[in-house]
Amino acid sequence: MRNFSFLISFIFIITFVKAQTPIPVDFQKAKTALASKNYEEAMLLFKQFTDENSYGELANYAGLHLGEAALGAKQTSQAI
Repeated sequence: MRNFSFLISFIFIITFVKAQTPIPVDFQKAKTALASKNYEEAMLLFKQFTDENSYGELANYAGLHLGEAALGAKQTSQAI
């Protein structure tokens, strides 16, 4: 029983660690640029993360932030 609980704990920890994929550095830079109201730079950096096949769920967040940056840059046609 003791080995079984150890095995379950080990599998849980490994699964949890593997699920925590790091956020790419350029995505962090884009978020910083957006927070600094450097909208044009943020738009350029977020565009590379909008491919859902490559970035999965991160692409949804990139699209959201890209739209926010476009609105801040007064480029409403790109925000839609």
